[in-house]
Amino acid sequence: MSLLTYTDARPWAKAMKAAVLSKKMPPWFADTKVGVHFSNQMTLTDAEINTLVSWVDNGAPEGNPKDKPAR
Repeated sequence: MSLLTYTDARPWAKAMKAAVLSKKMPPWFADTKVGVHFSNQMTLTDAEINTLVSWVDNGAPEGNPKDKPAR
C-alpha cells in the first residue's frame, strides 16, 4: 500500500491504528527484552503512537497543505 499522499493513506487509517497499537507495525523482529538499543531500530515511541491514534480517533483529517513535504 502506498502512503505517499493523504489520499493514499486515509483509507488505511483504522488499520494503521490497529497495527501500531498491537505493535505489529512498524515491523521489528529483534528481541527488545535484551536491553540493547539498535541504531536502525524501527519502533515508534509512545508519543508517536498516541499521535497516530489521536489522528484516527479524530476522523483522520487532512493536515494543512502548506505543511506537506516537497516531493
